[in-house]
Amino acid sequence: MPIARRELAALAFAAAALAARLPQSAPSSQSAPSSREAPPDAARDARCRDDLRTLATELPKRHMDAFHACPRERFERAVAELDAAIPSLRDDEVIARFIALVAMIGDAHTSVQWWAQPDRFPQLPLRFQWLKDGYYLVSAAPPYADALGMKLRAVEGRAIADAEARLRTLTALENEIAPRVYVPRLLVMPAVLRGVNLAARDDRASFTLEDRAGASRTIEAVLPEKGAKLEMRSAWGSKTPLYRSDPDRPYWYRWLEDERLLYIQYNQCRDDPTSPFAKLADAALEIARTKPVDRIVIDVRRNSGGNSEVIRPLERGLVDHPIAKSGKLFVVIGVPTASSAMDNALQLKSRAHAVLVGEPTSGKPNSFGEIKTFTLPGCGLVVGYSTKFFRSLKDDPPTLALTKRFCFSP
Repeated sequence: MPIARRELAALAFAAAALAARLPQSAPSSQSAPSSREAPPDAARDARCRDDLRTLATELPKRHMDAFHACPRERFERAVAELDAAIPSLRDDEVIARFIALVAMIGDAHTSVQWWAQPDRFPQLPLRFQWLKDGYYLVSAAPPYADALGMKLRAVEGRAIADAEARLRTLTALENEIAPRVYVPRLLVMPAVLRGVNLAARDDRASFTLEDRAGASRTIEAVLPEKGAKLEMRSAWGSKTPLYRSDPDRPYWYRWLEDERLLYIQYNQCRDDPTSPFAKLADAALEIARTKPVDRIVIDVRRNSGGNSEVIRPLERGLVDHPIAKSGKLFVVIGVPTASSAMDNALQLKSRAHAVLVGEPTSGKPNSFGEIKTFTLPGCGLVVGYSTKFFRSLKDDPPTLALTKRFCFSP
């Protein structure tokens, strides 16, 4: 998609955001109550209602088709209910309800851009990932590293099914794969957990995990100090697989001589001015031309989008390539694959005979995009909204079809 179409996650599984908390009343040591305990504050309620009016007015006006999935009457009813509830809600609950209102539009590119406001939504030094049958702890700071590889069973004593149901209300569900991307990201934001009344405090949260033998343990993760440098450890340890060996670089490649395989990892649809993608494409294609290469693998399983034009130099070089014509060009897609990365996979399939392998994508092939933003003046939340609709396929499947499917397991 065009350059303005951005990834939903601003890559994905970024390092823990360290910053200030959401404004709210003093944290309690007990489970967060669902009603506000602070004394009445007419000025605060007025600010919240002004933001609500801005959201309820501007989002339908600016989005190209705001009620394509959610009936206008349902949206307006939710607005009226929130307006009446504001005096009884804490600040973090109001913020969570704003996020849920935007999610009702049902467009994954239309959302409160919490990833762009790390000071507002700081993250615990943990990373969960959906793997085959549940959410697993795949990365953690040293104090929690002995729980790596364990399956998440509960959040603050509530079953993971309950926690997931609450967090799903904060995400646009274009298909049933999407929560597997967004729920793990929200799980490590205590301000969000408190906003949906899963956590008692906005600086920590407890998680109950289970190992393969069925033994469980509970860890309490705390937000790191602002500016702290964290050494995140991986569940794979020294046996980190190739595809996880350099996840923070936007793109890289490796020639595996013994396997006669050229592996290209494409993590972000953006050009790095210090190392342009066209240069990498030239180098990779030169290896495919001059070295023993039987197969080419392009891995976009961690890529959630950006500028769809960046990959063009590689695509052009593969269109008539003998390896592609022989059916030995593979594109690996996964749950996080969405937006422009998904479009690139489709284009490689149609233009360069690529075989799509992996897991179904969270992205929907025919979807909205071309994001613009506005800001709620009182609370400062940034709201992104779509201005165009992109049709990549004649039919309208909920996710990208695979030639061969497999699941990524711990």
